[in-house]
Amino acid sequence: MTNSVSPSAFDTWAERIKLKESLRAPLKLVYCDRRTPTWAARECGLSPATITRAVKQYPFGLCPCCGTLVPLF
Repeated sequence: MTNSVSPSAFDTWAERIKLKESLRAPLKLVYCDRRTPTWAARECGLSPATITRAVKQYPFGLCPCCGTLVPLF
């Protein structure tokens, strides 16, 4: 991941893929604030393994079902 994601783009993507509420805050820290999954998990009171798996399962901008790009605008 080389660039951070804008919070509004993250929110649009999360809404369109129906991302679980419990994963929104930690993944927003990872994608928007460029925090590590371990740091984001601890900040949100979750297991680091949970967020590491979520980052792999939900790559930003892609549909988790089919892997196609999700239109953000």
